[in-house]
Amino acid sequence: MLVIISSSLFCYLGMNYNNAKFTALDNAILQFMVDHTEKEITVLMNFFTFFGTIGGVSLILLLMIFISHFNKKIITAGVIIIAEYLINGILKNIYMRPRPPVARLTLAEGYSYISGHSAVSLVMSVILINVFVCNMKHKRIKNILYVFLVIMPFLIAISRLYLRAHYFTDVIGGWLVGIVYLSILEIIVLTRKLSM
Repeated sequence: MLVIISSSLFCYLGMNYNNAKFTALDNAILQFMVDHTEKEITVLMNFFTFFGTIGGVSLILLLMIFISHFNKKIITAGVIIIAEYLINGILKNIYMRPRPPVARLTLAEGYSYISGHSAVSLVMSVILINVFVCNMKHKRIKNILYVFLVIMPFLIAISRLYLRAHYFTDVIGGWLVGIVYLSILEIIVLTRKLSM
Protein backbone atom coordinates (compact mmCIF):
# COMPACT_ATOMS: atom_id res chain seq x y z
CA MET A 1 0.00 0.00 0.00
CA LEU A 2 2.86 2.38 0.87
CA VAL A 3 4.44 1.71 -2.54
CA ILE A 4 1.20 2.59 -4.34
CA ILE A 5 0.55 5.78 -2.34
CA SER A 6 4.16 7.02 -2.53
CA SER A 7 4.45 6.17 -6.25
CA SER A 8 1.18 7.95 -7.00
CA LEU A 9 2.23 11.07 -5.08
CA PHE A 10 5.63 11.03 -6.77
CA CYS A 11 4.11 10.81 -10.26
CA TYR A 12 1.52 13.47 -9.42
CA LEU A 13 4.25 15.87 -8.26
CA GLY A 14 6.40 15.08 -11.28
CA MET A 15 3.61 15.78 -13.73
CA ASN A 16 2.30 18.86 -11.91
CA TYR A 17 5.32 20.72 -10.55
CA ASN A 18 4.34 23.65 -12.80
CA ASN A 19 0.94 23.83 -11.11
CA ALA A 20 0.33 27.34 -9.74
CA LYS A 21 0.05 26.17 -6.11
CA PHE A 22 3.25 24.11 -6.25
CA THR A 23 5.08 26.91 -8.07
CA ALA A 24 3.97 29.45 -5.46
CA LEU A 25 5.13 27.18 -2.62
CA ASP A 26 8.46 26.40 -4.31
CA ASN A 27 9.14 30.06 -5.07
CA ALA A 28 8.19 31.20 -1.56
CA ILE A 29 10.61 28.73 0.04
CA LEU A 30 13.32 29.56 -2.51
CA GLN A 31 12.92 33.28 -1.83
CA PHE A 32 13.05 32.66 1.93
CA MET A 33 16.38 30.88 1.48
CA VAL A 34 17.73 33.68 -0.72
CA ASP A 35 16.65 36.30 1.82
CA HIS A 36 18.34 34.45 4.70
CA THR A 37 21.72 33.70 3.14
CA GLU A 38 24.73 34.12 5.44
CA LYS A 39 28.35 33.12 4.80
CA GLU A 40 28.61 30.98 7.92
CA ILE A 41 25.36 29.16 7.18
CA THR A 42 26.49 28.56 3.59
CA VAL A 43 29.65 26.81 4.83
CA LEU A 44 27.57 24.64 7.18
CA MET A 45 25.05 23.79 4.45
CA ASN A 46 27.81 22.79 2.04
CA PHE A 47 29.13 20.49 4.78
CA PHE A 48 25.71 18.85 5.19
CA THR A 49 25.13 18.54 1.45
CA PHE A 50 28.46 16.70 1.07
CA PHE A 51 26.93 13.69 2.84
CA GLY A 52 24.43 13.29 -0.01
CA THR A 53 27.09 13.28 -2.73
CA ILE A 54 28.62 10.09 -4.09
CA GLY A 55 31.81 11.05 -2.23
CA GLY A 56 30.07 11.59 1.10
CA VAL A 57 27.95 8.44 0.80
CA SER A 58 31.02 6.40 -0.19
CA LEU A 59 32.94 7.77 2.81
CA ILE A 60 30.15 6.82 5.22
CA LEU A 61 29.81 3.37 3.65
CA LEU A 62 33.55 2.72 3.73
CA LEU A 63 33.64 3.68 7.42
CA MET A 64 30.72 1.35 8.18
CA ILE A 65 32.32 -1.50 6.19
CA PHE A 66 35.65 -0.99 7.95
CA ILE A 67 34.07 -0.76 11.43
CA SER A 68 32.03 -3.91 10.75
CA HIS A 69 35.19 -5.77 9.68
CA PHE A 70 33.95 -6.15 6.10
CA ASN A 71 30.65 -7.74 7.07
CA LYS A 72 28.87 -9.06 3.94
CA LYS A 73 25.55 -7.51 4.99
CA ILE A 74 27.10 -4.05 5.18
CA ILE A 75 28.79 -4.49 1.79
CA THR A 76 25.47 -5.61 0.27
CA ALA A 77 23.74 -2.63 1.90
CA GLY A 78 26.35 -0.37 0.32
CA VAL A 79 25.64 -1.75 -3.15
CA ILE A 80 21.89 -1.28 -2.61
CA ILE A 81 22.42 2.32 -1.48
CA ILE A 82 24.70 3.16 -4.43
CA ALA A 83 22.08 1.66 -6.81
CA GLU A 84 19.74 4.48 -5.75
CA TYR A 85 21.96 6.89 -7.72
CA LEU A 86 21.11 5.01 -10.94
CA ILE A 87 17.39 5.29 -10.20
CA ASN A 88 17.76 9.02 -9.52
CA GLY A 89 19.52 9.56 -12.83
CA ILE A 90 16.81 7.74 -14.76
CA LEU A 91 14.02 9.70 -13.06
CA LYS A 92 15.73 13.06 -13.57
CA ASN A 93 15.99 12.35 -17.30
CA ILE A 94 12.32 11.37 -17.49
CA TYR A 95 10.98 14.54 -15.83
CA MET A 96 13.71 16.97 -17.04
CA ARG A 97 12.76 19.78 -14.67
CA PRO A 98 15.19 22.73 -14.86
CA ARG A 99 16.92 23.76 -11.66
CA PRO A 100 15.86 26.98 -9.89
CA PRO A 101 16.78 30.04 -11.98
CA VAL A 102 18.92 31.65 -9.28
CA ALA A 103 22.64 31.68 -8.52
CA ARG A 104 23.42 28.42 -6.73
CA LEU A 105 25.76 28.27 -3.75
CA THR A 106 27.03 24.79 -4.63
CA LEU A 107 27.84 22.72 -7.69
CA ALA A 108 24.60 21.26 -9.07
CA GLU A 109 24.34 19.91 -12.59
CA GLY A 110 21.61 18.14 -14.49
CA TYR A 111 17.91 18.28 -13.83
CA SER A 112 16.12 19.25 -10.64
CA TYR A 113 13.29 16.75 -10.09
CA ILE A 114 14.04 14.68 -8.02
CA SER A 115 16.51 15.67 -5.35
CA GLY A 116 18.92 12.75 -5.54
CA HIS A 117 20.57 13.89 -2.31
CA SER A 118 17.21 13.59 -0.51
CA ALA A 119 16.44 10.13 -1.92
CA VAL A 120 19.90 8.69 -1.25
CA SER A 121 20.21 10.12 2.27
CA LEU A 122 16.84 8.66 3.29
CA VAL A 123 17.68 5.25 1.82
CA MET A 124 21.14 5.25 3.38
CA SER A 125 19.86 6.26 6.81
CA VAL A 126 17.12 3.64 6.99
CA ILE A 127 19.30 0.81 5.67
CA LEU A 128 22.29 1.61 7.88
CA ILE A 129 20.11 1.94 10.98
CA ASN A 130 18.56 -1.48 10.30
CA VAL A 131 21.65 -3.34 9.12
CA PHE A 132 24.47 -1.68 11.05
CA VAL A 133 23.38 0.44 14.00
CA CYS A 134 20.84 -2.03 15.42
CA ASN A 135 23.55 -4.70 15.67
CA MET A 136 26.12 -2.53 17.46
CA LYS A 137 27.11 -3.48 20.99
CA HIS A 138 28.67 -0.21 22.18
CA LYS A 139 25.59 1.69 23.39
CA ARG A 140 27.02 5.21 23.33
CA ILE A 141 28.36 4.97 19.77
CA LYS A 142 25.15 3.23 18.73
CA ASN A 143 23.05 6.15 20.05
CA ILE A 144 25.29 8.78 18.42
CA LEU A 145 25.13 7.01 15.03
CA TYR A 146 21.39 6.52 15.37
CA VAL A 147 20.78 10.24 16.01
CA PHE A 148 23.15 11.22 13.18
CA LEU A 149 21.42 8.90 10.69
CA VAL A 150 17.92 10.01 11.74
CA ILE A 151 18.59 13.75 11.34
CA MET A 152 20.91 13.45 8.31
CA PRO A 153 18.16 13.27 5.62
CA PHE A 154 16.52 16.40 7.03
CA LEU A 155 19.77 18.36 7.22
CA ILE A 156 20.67 17.33 3.67
CA ALA A 157 17.21 18.29 2.38
CA ILE A 158 17.42 21.71 4.03
CA SER A 159 20.92 22.17 2.61
CA ARG A 160 19.68 21.48 -0.93
CA LEU A 161 17.00 24.14 -0.54
CA TYR A 162 19.33 26.64 1.12
CA LEU A 163 22.01 26.19 -1.54
CA ARG A 164 19.33 26.78 -4.20
CA ALA A 165 20.05 23.48 -5.93
CA HIS A 166 16.44 22.29 -5.67
CA TYR A 167 12.86 23.29 -5.19
CA PHE A 168 10.89 22.06 -2.18
CA THR A 169 8.85 19.72 -4.40
CA ASP A 170 12.12 18.16 -5.63
CA VAL A 171 13.00 17.25 -2.05
CA ILE A 172 9.55 15.77 -1.41
CA GLY A 173 9.84 13.84 -4.68
CA GLY A 174 13.23 12.51 -3.57
CA TRP A 175 11.84 11.32 -0.26
CA LEU A 176 8.93 9.63 -2.04
CA VAL A 177 11.34 7.79 -4.34
CA GLY A 178 13.34 6.73 -1.28
CA ILE A 179 10.19 5.43 0.42
CA VAL A 180 9.17 3.45 -2.69
CA TYR A 181 12.68 1.98 -3.05
CA LEU A 182 12.85 0.99 0.62
CA SER A 183 9.34 -0.49 0.50
CA ILE A 184 10.19 -2.61 -2.54
CA LEU A 185 13.38 -3.81 -0.83
CA GLU A 186 11.34 -4.75 2.24
CA ILE A 187 8.87 -6.71 0.07
CA ILE A 188 11.78 -8.57 -1.57
CA VAL A 189 13.33 -9.40 1.82
CA LEU A 190 9.99 -10.62 3.23
CA THR A 191 9.31 -12.68 0.11
CA ARG A 192 12.74 -14.35 0.38
CA LYS A 193 12.17 -15.13 4.08
CA LEU A 194 8.76 -16.66 3.38
CA SER A 195 10.09 -18.79 0.51
CA MET A 196 12.86 -20.30 2.67
